[in-house]
Amino acid sequence: MKWFRSLLREAGFGHLSAPRFLGLTLFVIMAAALSVVKLSDILGLGLAVFAFGLAFIVEGLKQVAAQRARALSRALPEVAESLASAVASGLNLTDALASLGQVGPRQLRDSFALFRKIDESGYPLPQALEWLRLELSNPYADQLVELLLVTHRSGGFGLVANLDRLSAVIRADFATESELSAKQGWVIGTAKLGLASPWLILLFLNQRPEAHAFYASPQGLALLAVGLTACIVAYAAILGLSKLPQSRRVFSGDQ
Repeated sequence: MKWFRSLLREAGFGHLSAPRFLGLTLFVIMAAALSVVKLSDILGLGLAVFAFGLAFIVEGLKQVAAQRARALSRALPEVAESLASAVASGLNLTDALASLGQVGPRQLRDSFALFRKIDESGYPLPQALEWLRLELSNPYADQLVELLLVTHRSGGFGLVANLDRLSAVIRADFATESELSAKQGWVIGTAKLGLASPWLILLFLNQRPEAHAFYASPQGLALLAVGLTACIVAYAAILGLSKLPQSRRVFSGDQ
């Protein structure tokens, strides 16, 4: 459940209850699988729908998380530069962070607006920053928050220079990651599409009476179970072999 809760946070759904979300998802997938079994009279197809439904939900959350991570990674250098500029002009760190709710990157304004409300509620800056870390759930955001916490404890010495340095590092890392992801994405997509293709063909073959009779038999169920197992193993292999090195969230508390 920990990995699923972390995935929800990275996708921007950290405010949702992971057990409730997972339970609702399983209910919907189970209902779809039972509907397929009732319509096709083939248990193997229902099992395949259930397995592919789970994979679809996980893939969907991963895609949303990846898009959100790219948006955050693209915006965080601007955040660091805005903070550096505000602090250099004499604004204190808390007010500089709160102002990002109005003048910061558009995709992060809501988060910093909530940060401002938390700060105005009387929470100390370290606790508000920890909330911001959890809200963003991004490795580069973790580095930014940790930098702010360290400099806050040390009285703000060297904050402007360190923010500028962090901004340059994030931009360089993000450019490299984007190039690798773009080159790899179409290969992975094709491989995953190949897993679903046999089952789409099966739906057409099932229209023939003799094929339907075989797939509805115990022998057909065994064949579909073997095929489904092979697809699951192949899917796991695709996920494992296609995984690119990523920045770990060493300051998140989840490691």
